[in-house]
Amino acid sequence: EGEKLAPVTATPLLEGLPNDLMVDEIHPWQTGVEANVGVTMVEGKSPMWFYDPLYGGDKDDLTPGVTHTFVLAGEAYAQIWLADNPGKTRLDVPPLKVDVSKRHMIMPGRNFCEYQVRATIEEVRDCQLEQMPVKLLYLSFPFDDRQPMRLPVYASKMTLGDYEPEVGHDIDAYVWLQGRIIDIDEGPQQ
Repeated sequence: EGEKLAPVTATPLLEGLPNDLMVDEIHPWQTGVEANVGVTMVEGKSPMWFYDPLYGGDKDDLTPGVTHTFVLAGEAYAQIWLADNPGKTRLDVPPLKVDVSKRHMIMPGRNFCEYQVRATIEEVRDCQLEQMPVKLLYLSFPFDDRQPMRLPVYASKMTLGDYEPEVGHDIDAYVWLQGRIIDIDEGPQQ
């Protein structure tokens, strides 16, 4: 963004459990990708808040008064930090920092067909798109129960600026995806 490859956000997508909860309030983060979501657990009581790392893709469905099934997970970071810092309150707990080096993530971006990615470059090729030189960066995104998704990303010199991508570099970027069904050659028609 702005001719710089810099992460907007990086969040581990933790395993969670489904819960039916009614949306009460939404407070988007400045990035527009994330939000704090307040949900009603007990009618008439204060809402429970959680962080939605996929707000960019969820926001159209997050309507106050509507019940959705949310996948929720928790972590013990705040409790451990408070135990290590006597005299501090929950308001003093600093944001959780996660080391995302060598992590592969793909999540919805701000626009239709756009995704925010973090990945390690596996291969780099120099190509031409008509008269424009482009770098072809090969990335992959692993899955537990299927083959990894391999993704070629075409980046123009204008997009890269002074950055020279190399195998092994971690990159953060917004990419616009396009695709098609593979042409199937069924041989001669009779």
